Amino acid sequence: MLLFKAAAHGKYDYYHLLSGQDLPLTNQDEIHAFFDAHPHKEFVTYSAQKDRRQLLNRVQKYHFTNKFRNQSISLRLFRKFENIQHNLFPIKKDLIDKLAFGSQWVSLDDDLVQLLVKQEEQITEMFDQGFLVDELLVPTMINLYPEFKARVYYNKPVHDLPKEFQGNLRYIDWWDGAPYVWREKDYETLLAARKNGHFFSRKFDAEVDNVIISKLAEGILEKV
Repeated sequence: MLLFKAAAHGKYDYYHLLSGQDLPLTNQDEIHAFFDAHPHKEFVTYSAQKDRRQLLNRVQKYHFTNKFRNQSISLRLFRKFENIQHNLFPIKKDLIDKLAFGSQWVSLDDDLVQLLVKQEEQITEMFDQGFLVDELLVPTMINLYPEFKARVYYNKPVHDLPKEFQGNLRYIDWWDGAPYVWREKDYETLLAARKNGHFFSRKFDAEVDNVIISKLAEGILEKV
């Protein structure tokens, strides 16, 4: 939300939310030409991996601790009791039919970004005390404002399988990792992903394999 708010002042045609471990799979000319040819579309990857009850649990009130991932036995037990409580006495039940789940990495047009900024208070009320709600925010807001549902470029939910098209145009390998870090041997796979319509990809890590980063960058530059 901070990034969207900072960028929204520019009133750009599109806003591309990327991680620090993303790379483009083609050059800027091709990327701009594609988005110019698809105005007022929203590029979101929906997931079929969570049911409605699991999504509702994400927006409950969680008590976060300093040690979130590597927790003691007592903290893990507390989390289990907390989840049981959420299942027995869920709050925000009015959202259960609106909640949707997908990748937090998106490409959105100006209309939707301006709506997100305008509805910051509503978003805070829904999500500020939840857990991993970055994967709920954009898909849920699209559900709450149906005029944007018709704008979604590709809305078929994915099951994290290799041959599926990812609607946010980011090729992310969840089937080999969490997600998998690309290596030099995957170069042809990434070229095939670009051919199938993906313009970005992650995850890249120079400490794991710097060769794939250099090779991909050189390939992109040759196309300019």
